[in-house]
Amino acid sequence: MTENWVQEQRKSIYNFLNNYFSSDKFSVDRANAYSVVSEKNHFWRPLLVLSSAKSFGVDESISMPIACAAEVGHSGTLIMDDLPSMDNADTRRGKEACHKKFNITVAELCSLDLCAGHSYSLIFNSKIEDKKKLIIAYNQPKTIIDIVRGQEQDLFYLREKKKPSQEEVINSYSLKTGALFSHCCYAGGVLGNAEFEELEMLKEIGNSIGIIYQVADDVKDKTGSRAEIGKPIGQDADSGKWTLIDIVGLQQTKTIMKKYFDKLKLNVKKLKSNGQNVRYLESVLSEIF
Repeated sequence: MTENWVQEQRKSIYNFLNNYFSSDKFSVDRANAYSVVSEKNHFWRPLLVLSSAKSFGVDESISMPIACAAEVGHSGTLIMDDLPSMDNADTRRGKEACHKKFNITVAELCSLDLCAGHSYSLIFNSKIEDKKKLIIAYNQPKTIIDIVRGQEQDLFYLREKKKPSQEEVINSYSLKTGALFSHCCYAGGVLGNAEFEELEMLKEIGNSIGIIYQVADDVKDKTGSRAEIGKPIGQDADSGKWTLIDIVGLQQTKTIMKKYFDKLKLNVKKLKSNGQNVRYLESVLSEIF
């Protein structure tokens, strides 16, 4: 049942975004639709909003705009991440990166439009209570700030000749990737009137997902194929970037991943002990990993 739910909601997310980005008046409108809307997208982040909210009894029709706001903001950061001044990637999600399909200027405008415009518009035009709109919207800038700081560390500090520590690498993963996953789980809890301790559990769940996700991405970059990950492989090595694998080796990296998996499972178990229906959240997690 929950497996069908994930597939159904993935289709609903696609349909919502496809309808939302229907304008093609400007080049940036077309770039938005190109970058955000694809039936091939996993939509992990909006699915985490939906499943976290559903854990507290919130219907998907209520949480969908908030879920899609997270995906829109995420897509904006990916566009920026691919630019020549950043990771200089030609492909994203199995197709040309936004700046290659259009041009750098349109891509920069598109990233700004998604992160600073549409992601907030979706929140404030939703049908949720005004108080919840403000709480979620207030947390979003902090999330973007963390992502930007994580990206700076990724671009500069982790590419210096000096070998960073294991803790410093994990912190950069937490900022760059964990922050948005954390926001998604937190937003779902806010929608469901979660208690403070439950909101903290949800944020920890999201942060653990982000760290595991980033480490797994590093492993794929070292050992995977372009077809598997939908972007060029070996980018970290080519750019001189330190990864956790470089610091502690592949086997120890897997041990660290297990540590965060255990932490993730523990927090989900705590939510379940509190009487929350975590089946849908567990189903999304099983697909991510």
